[in-house]
Amino acid sequence: MHGYHEAPQENLTMLPNTISQDRKQDQCDVSAVYRLLPIDPLGIFILGKDGVMRSLTADRGVPVAIPLPPRLIKAHLDRVEHDKELETHFRGVDGAKAPREHWFRPHPEILPPPLAGERLEEAKQLMEEMRVDSSVKPGTDSTEDGEVLEGSICPVIVMSDHDILGKEG
Repeated sequence: MHGYHEAPQENLTMLPNTISQDRKQDQCDVSAVYRLLPIDPLGIFILGKDGVMRSLTADRGVPVAIPLPPRLIKAHLDRVEHDKELETHFRGVDGAKAPREHWFRPHPEILPPPLAGERLEEAKQLMEEMRVDSSVKPGTDSTEDGEVLEGSICPVIVMSDHDILGKEG
């Protein structure tokens, strides 16, 4: 999922006018979470079924875990096409309620299997050919002095409206 800073308000203009101001803010906040996750060129980041967003290395180590409240779980899910199964699973899930000891050592069924064998070697070879730096780096849209990189902020595409918050959302 580490705390996270608020996204600049001007990023709200990238979102469709058809969604509420609260949903726009939730999209900005979940984008801020994404930017906090370190990037392993052979890893991924994933929202676990426990509501914890994790950055994973190729061997599925967890360098960063950020528990998401329901509103940010919804914002994350709304970036993909509507999926009734996901909606049902995540309804009522609150990452802040996940036991802290599971953030970095989740149950094995929460994580995908590590890259191994031939797939790992192919990925490493491709990185070498492309001269990709293999060190883990924090996600960022800015330079060391905080200047936003031109063209680095991608527009957010809200593709659905998952109903996971129930009546209180």
